[in-house]
Amino acid sequence: IRRRFLNSNAENILRAKTGSLDGVASLAGYTPSADGEMLAFVVLLNDPKGKYGRMTNWVDQVALAARRFSRK
Repeated sequence: IRRRFLNSNAENILRAKTGSLDGVASLAGYTPSADGEMLAFVVLLNDPKGKYGRMTNWVDQVALAARRFSRK
């Protein structure tokens, strides 16, 4: 996880744990939103073809969306 959010607005802020099985990628954690509200998120993707690199990109995009989220 240390290298997954480098040079983003989540670097050194987002706290998460990865997980994987054959054909599955997941990420669960916490991040402050754009407004400073602490948000919890869980992402679990299943790809029977096992394209793990593509799945981790999607998982990371959801986490970054939580970081950008604003209720205003």
